[in-house]
Amino acid sequence: MDVAKIMGARYMECSSKEMIGVEEIFAMAIDVVVANDKSNQRQQSNSPDQQVVMKKKKKRECFFL
Repeated sequence: MDVAKIMGARYMECSSKEMIGVEEIFAMAIDVVVANDKSNQRQQSNSPDQQVVMKKKKKRECFFL
C-alpha cells in the first residue's frame, strides 16, 4: 500500500481463486479509464449553455520489435 500512495495509485485487493473483489476491481478500472479518456471530456466555453468538443488528435502507431 505504501508504494501505491507514493505513486498516487489506487490500491485494491482481490482473490481470483475465490472470486472475491474481482468484479469491483474491473468496474473501478473501467470507471477510471472512461473518466480519464480525453475523448469523453468537454471544454467549457464562455457560455454555460455551450460546450465545445475538443479536437481529436491523430492516432499514433506503435510498433513492437
